[in-house]
Amino acid sequence: MSEVWALKALLTSSGIFLSLAIPASTVACSTAGCLDRGIELRRNFTVTVTHHGKPLLGVSVQITGDSEGADSQSFTELTSSDGTAHFTHLPPGDYWIKADLLGIAAGYECFHINSLASTKAKKSRRYDWGDEAPAVRQAVGRLLDSQPGKGARRCRTFCTASRCQ
Repeated sequence: MSEVWALKALLTSSGIFLSLAIPASTVACSTAGCLDRGIELRRNFTVTVTHHGKPLLGVSVQITGDSEGADSQSFTELTSSDGTAHFTHLPPGDYWIKADLLGIAAGYECFHINSLASTKAKKSRRYDWGDEAPAVRQAVGRLLDSQPGKGARRCRTFCTASRCQ
């Protein structure tokens, strides 16, 4: 019986040790996975983010190197008024791209850049933001709105098609 408890204690402690020893970013990347290094992009490329076909200003587009070493690099740009973010002279390697606005993802995928671009290398990526949420014509209920420096919470009432409360 004591051998069973010793084995359970050993397995538990080794599991805790491994969870602390493996960096969190390694765990996150390994769960997402990247099939065949993703798409190939050129060293200079453009990311365009739209919403219902219109350019979206201020989207955070982050490029992160897919390595745990000191050479892991990160680049971040915000989209301009035409919905584009430009990245230039990225070194060859494997990367992840993440585009989001207000915490809502527009895109997340892996890609790679070769030393010499092949004919398949893309020079742009396009993402649509926030189209997974269903559209509604009306909402009913109350919204509690707390804004720093504005004092107590304010209550706003939604309107129905026939009246406001």
